[in-house]
Amino acid sequence: MDYWEEKYKDLLYDYRELQRKYDKLQADYNKKYNELDSANFKIRTELEPRIQNERRSYDSWVTDPMRGSYDE
Repeated sequence: MDYWEEKYKDLLYDYRELQRKYDKLQADYNKKYNELDSANFKIRTELEPRIQNERRSYDSWVTDPMRGSYDE
């Protein structure tokens, strides 16, 4: 094998290794992106409405003029 063939094979090997690493990183990225998207969906559809409901409930309790008379 001459020098250029050896150099070509070395570069090809390096390229394939980098491609494997890239593919793995891309798969990891896609997995994390999907997990984040799922978490954001749960926050928007489940947690935020609960928080808003609790806030309204608390505001209603705090502003209730009869609140102090319930304790008597």
